[in-house]
This record gives sequence, C-alpha cells and structure tokens, in this order.
Amino acid sequence: MKGRSLISKFLLDRGVKEVFLVPGVHILPLIDSFVSCGISTYVARCERGLLFMADGYSRASGKTAVAILTPGPGLAVGLVGFMEAIYSETPLLLIHVDVNSDEKGRGVLHELREPEKMVEPVTKSRMRIEDANDLPEALEMSFFLTKEGRPGPVLLSIPYYVLDMEISEFQSKGFERGEDEGIERFLEELSRILANKKKPVIIAGWQMMTNIAQELLDEICTEGNIPLLTTTGGKGVVDERKIYAFGNLIQKGTVKRILKEADIVIAIGTRLRNVDTRRRGVVIGELVHIDSDETYFGKNYSPSLTGKGDPSLFLKGIRELLKGRRFYWDLNALKEAYKNEIGRLKENEGFRIVRAIRDSVPEETVTVWDLNILSYWAEYYFPVYKQRSFFMPRGSSSIFFGLPASIGAKIARMNEPCLSVCGDGGILASIGELATMAKYNLPVVIIVYNNSSFGVLERLMSNRYKVSGFMSLENPDFSRLAEAFGFKAERAKNEDELSTILRKRVSWDEPFIVELSLPIIPSPWEVEHR
Repeated sequence: MKGRSLISKFLLDRGVKEVFLVPGVHILPLIDSFVSCGISTYVARCERGLLFMADGYSRASGKTAVAILTPGPGLAVGLVGFMEAIYSETPLLLIHVDVNSDEKGRGVLHELREPEKMVEPVTKSRMRIEDANDLPEALEMSFFLTKEGRPGPVLLSIPYYVLDMEISEFQSKGFERGEDEGIERFLEELSRILANKKKPVIIAGWQMMTNIAQELLDEICTEGNIPLLTTTGGKGVVDERKIYAFGNLIQKGTVKRILKEADIVIAIGTRLRNVDTRRRGVVIGELVHIDSDETYFGKNYSPSLTGKGDPSLFLKGIRELLKGRRFYWDLNALKEAYKNEIGRLKENEGFRIVRAIRDSVPEETVTVWDLNILSYWAEYYFPVYKQRSFFMPRGSSSIFFGLPASIGAKIARMNEPCLSVCGDGGILASIGELATMAKYNLPVVIIVYNNSSFGVLERLMSNRYKVSGFMSLENPDFSRLAEAFGFKAERAKNEDELSTILRKRVSWDEPFIVELSLPIIPSPWEVEHR
C-alpha cells in the first residue's frame, strides 16, 4: 500500500481514532487518507495550540496522542508544546512530514536543515527515515517509545515523497517492554530500612495515574495507616476525601507537619523536581525514591534507597512487604486538624473561589488550568476526586496551555464535563482556538479570570521592586468575544456570582464562557498559616 495508507492503517490497528493537525501542503495526501479511512482529524489554529490539544487528549485518555506536523514553521511554532510534553511525561507521537532531503539546499518551501536537531532537547527520541520501506518499522518503534520507560514525545520525520510511495508488506516485530531488574534486592533493603520505622509517608506522582496503582495505594494506606501526599501531577491518583489522603505536598500547616514527623518518606512515580518540591519549601528527611529511570535520583533530595523501573511493580512489592503492619499515625486527628486549617483558609479570596468552583461543578469534571493566580490556589487547595481530571502545565509553566489543552481533554472524554480556568494574560494568545471549539461544537466551559494584568508578575514586581502597573493589560470584552463565536457568556464579580452561574446557567452540553472580573488577589504562598 502507499505510505499514507500504511500510516492510517497502523494508527487504526493501535486504536488511534483521533489525530490533531494544522493543514499544510506537505500533509494533504495524509489528510486524504485519514478522511477516507474514518480517522477523526481535529484542526487547530496554530501548532502551539495543536501540541497542547494533543497533550490534553493524552492526559485525559491515558493514551498516546498523535499529532501531524508540517515542516519549517509548523515544527518551530510547536516547540513549547514539545517542552510541555517532555517535562510533563506526556506520550505523544509527532509525525513530521518534511521536505525531501534531495531538495534541500535549493530554497524549497519550508526548507530547514536538520530539523530534528531543533527539537532534540525537548523530545524523548527522534527518528528520520529516507527509504520508504523503513516506514513500518519506524512507526512501530516510535509509537512504542512514547510509553517505554518514562513517557514522552517522540518525533518521526518522514520525507513527503514517502506518502505516495508503494511500500512492501511488513511483519510486526512486537517490541517488548524491558524487564525491571533489582526489585527483589530493593525490597530486601526496604524491609531492613522499615524494620524500626513508625511513621512512613507515601508521596505519589503522575506515574501512579493508573487503576492498578490507585487500588494498591488505597490498600497500602488503608491497611497500613499511612498518610498519602501527592505532587501536582499526582492530584487525583486517589480520592482526596479518603481518610489517609492529604493532597499536595506543597501545602503548609498539617501537610508540613506530616512531613516533619515522618521517619521515612517513600516517593513513588515522581521525579521530585525542584520546581515541584524544594522551590516550594518542601523538606524531606530520610527518603526512598522510586522512579521510571535514575535521571532525578539525588538531584534535589539525597535518598537512602532508590528503585528504577515500572513504579506499579515496585508498589505491588511494597504491598506484600507491608502486609499485616499497621503504623503509628493518628489519621483521624490529622484529618481533623487539616479540616480546621482549611476552615481558616476561607479568609482568603483565592481559596474561596477555587472551593466555590469545586462545589459548583460535577464531581467527574475534568479541569484544565492555565498558570494564573487561581490555578496556583487550585494546585494547593482544589480537591480532586477522580484520576486524570486535574491538569496544569507544570512541565513548561506556559500560560497558554489551558484553552487548547481543555479542547483535547474534552475530545478524549466526550461524556464528562470539562472546565478550563484561564487568566486574561494567557487566554488571548490562544483565543483563536475558540474557533476550534465552535467548528467541532465542543462543550467546554471556560472561566476567564480577568484582572487586567499579568497578575502574579504584577505582585512580584510591586513587592520586590516597588514598580506598579507595568504588567497591566488592555483586554477585550470577553463576553462579547464569546458571543461572536456563538457561545453563551456571563460575567461574575465574586465567588457567589460565579457559583450561581456554574450551578444554574451552565448546562455542560454547550460552550460557555464566564468572565470573572476581580482585582489581583494574593497567591497561596503569601498566606500565613495559623
């Protein structure tokens, strides 16, 4: 079959029913193939939005998302999306249809010398084929690598002539995942370390976002009487209402006390990156660190023991190791102290707003947050009840993530409500993707926190340098902008009005935009805990 048909068949055989792209002349034959075989194609307005859409789709579905990239500017504009995916561990297959190699050097359309080198720092792997008959194996290997070990984006570059070449039959090699070595030795050493421990704590990260990990963590923490904390990426790995669950490890008060009293911390499925932990003031004593590879071992905290490999396999071993042991935490007292602390936080407007959102949307709502003051409050204090239902761009810390990523998340979870919370400073750069929502009639609800400023930076600039107003923004009327796309829209000026709109005006089966107009509010790290 021709190369374009082979790509379509390969994707369908692996359960890929949706792909994301921005059209270009080099990929027209591939688009024709997708349409012919029934693969749904979602067209973004720019490549940055395209990559964020694929990212949101992958996070919400747990699958490898597929995006098609055109050469030159198409590849370059999507660069920040590569960065988000590599540092958020999002599996993406990025098929880059490039200029033919024998045409380069002539000044042909979108020519770029060695484009793969441009994305080298922000991809897990890069492949380029020149012979059309290498396409089947390259596709299989690239797709496999997106999830092998630490998940991430993989780029496959294909000269566009390959799309119309006849390619011979190919027998799948069926790549197998590597064996995890050293688990038995790890468990023997962990048994020795835990022999005299009374107060262990578990920290769960993004790699624990699986059903089996959820079941294991629930069993271990319930039977062993062990507090569970998460990273931002791990929010929702278990229902945060569980007696042993205390939310994000970056919180102060009770969570800080738990970490201080712990005589051993088991961090599993997380890198413990500086931006997620130490930079937030997280102090960890004796540490056991389990991750998919050794990249981050010892970078921010010195571990007594490390385990490299599939975190779920290590977790199964830990369950067997701890069977019959019950540790010395008083979880009921800790939970009561935590609830009292939460009650005192109601004095803060940011806290009240994110709790109003939590209480006003269905439990199963998938929430996607740009980086803005409200999202930071949510990172700390927005309870999450379901897996894969809370996403932030913590990989790249881009403020342009929320709108396009929520579109991808909604495509992945059509039957569940989807809410995007964006700042006015972030949404305008991605506002064209409202057209994507309209084109595909995607019922995403968007809250735009409009403080007419890059609010977080405005507070930092004012507090550190006594310079005010530099970060101010001129904004459109977001409600009228929504109406221009045929969406319903309303304005709110406080958490009560916001709650009323979410409860009584929003139906969740059509696009809706809420403009929340408020002055800049303090960030959660500025709040003193009592």
